[in-house]
Amino acid sequence: MSRNVKCRILTACVAVLMMLGLIGCSPVFWIKKYRDMPDVDVLETHELNQRVTIKEKNFDVEKYYQEHYGKRKNPKHFAKPIEIDETKFVTWNDADNAVAPSANTSHPGVKLTFFHLSDVQLRDEQVRLYDKETSKLADYIIPSFEHGPLQEVFDGAAYYAIIQTINASVKHYPTDNPLKPKFMIHTGDAIDAGVVNELYEFLYISNEIGIPWYNAIGNHDVGTFGNIEPKMIYVNDPFVEFMTMHSKFNFINLHHSTYEHYPFVNVSPKNTDIEPTTTQNPPFLSKYNGFDKLKYTTDQIGRDDVICDDCPGYYSIEVKKTDESTKDPAIQMIVLDTGFNFGAYGNVSPQQLAWLETEINKSKSEIVLIFGHHNLKSISNGNVLKELFAANPAVVAYFCGHTHEHQIIYYSGKENTFGFWEVITGATFAYPMQGSLVRVKYEAGVGILEIYAFEHTIQEKYIDQNGLQHASELYKHAQLAYAGAVADISARKKAKIDQNLKDRYARLKFPYPNPN
Repeated sequence: MSRNVKCRILTACVAVLMMLGLIGCSPVFWIKKYRDMPDVDVLETHELNQRVTIKEKNFDVEKYYQEHYGKRKNPKHFAKPIEIDETKFVTWNDADNAVAPSANTSHPGVKLTFFHLSDVQLRDEQVRLYDKETSKLADYIIPSFEHGPLQEVFDGAAYYAIIQTINASVKHYPTDNPLKPKFMIHTGDAIDAGVVNELYEFLYISNEIGIPWYNAIGNHDVGTFGNIEPKMIYVNDPFVEFMTMHSKFNFINLHHSTYEHYPFVNVSPKNTDIEPTTTQNPPFLSKYNGFDKLKYTTDQIGRDDVICDDCPGYYSIEVKKTDESTKDPAIQMIVLDTGFNFGAYGNVSPQQLAWLETEINKSKSEIVLIFGHHNLKSISNGNVLKELFAANPAVVAYFCGHTHEHQIIYYSGKENTFGFWEVITGATFAYPMQGSLVRVKYEAGVGILEIYAFEHTIQEKYIDQNGLQHASELYKHAQLAYAGAVADISARKKAKIDQNLKDRYARLKFPYPNPN
């Protein structure tokens, strides 16, 4: 055994004993925000002026982004639409024996296009578990407490670049073109350390998108650092202006500025007044990015005094109605809350399971797409979900994140009937910093799900209103985030991800329903 391995084992043992000591001596953990520390330990090879003034960003997110990356009408960047390379697609044959050609007489082609992102995990890098040394030791046990310095500093730029790429792609198509993406769904872990200002930044960037967007709840969105129960958290310095998310109630309600009228949060950057992009006509109307869809009617959602006082964190939306003229079935989106109050593993409550079964049974002649944060392997009652999904032919796929790696798994139904696809997308904040563009198609009597992984398309130069060319600060910061993500993983893991193209550019077959 090498000396390096022995040191790692010894360090891990010390970390375990230390964590057990903290738990045994007191019912709380401590987190602290370092106001007086340097921005982060940015690598010496990068100039000081490339660093982000975190205090400035946390104080006024809107001002920060407008100064660095421009306003909507005068952006300091240029993004190209996503160019889909059809030759990259790999057709999966796992479900061939269970998918027979449909009697549907609809015209072939794309029926719905949308974006799937997950695990943005924006991090306030000044927040640490007790102190930086403790945080690093804890990260040996559970890799949730530390990320690469550049990755932490510029994660917001990386997400902002992805959103601007989405906007460029949406604008590329006319309104009535089915290739035009209709919405974006983010499947959990919007934030990382679990403090309120991280969510403000996520909401500001997300609300820059030009289409409706929806959210799901991840373990980092409620539990502090994704693993620690909120009631066990104590803020080490009460005079520092930040607070933990602390509850699912806070996370859901902070999605809309109505929450400012209630005395729950004492740190409130100005960007909370920005109207969510989901305040559009049905079926996409929502003030809380989907979370209010289960409880409120369309008329209630349109009111400014609506607060999600008991919104459960799961919901459903009919994103495409049945078209009798073309024989196209309706497409239903069901979003689950797969999380405990803390811990990395997931669970779906009995109440939610009963609702889910009823919701699926109402949609037997439709295409049902289900979304949640945790992959099925990480859900304690995931086998129950597998059986429920596979038993109903309307369920085509379960989309999720959590693992930070692209992966596709096919589950067959009983007696080799069609089951469903599990589509896990990679983390937006982690290498290779991708999202997925998804197309639902009808082709040769068979339904097709096309999954296409994409990176940001921000160009190195942009041209201002006077025709002058400038270097894009957004491009530079997004590239620094990428360099940080590369440095944060081992060469072996990077090679494995680079080889795993089959899960990133996939064509998945499913039985196409006939509404009649």
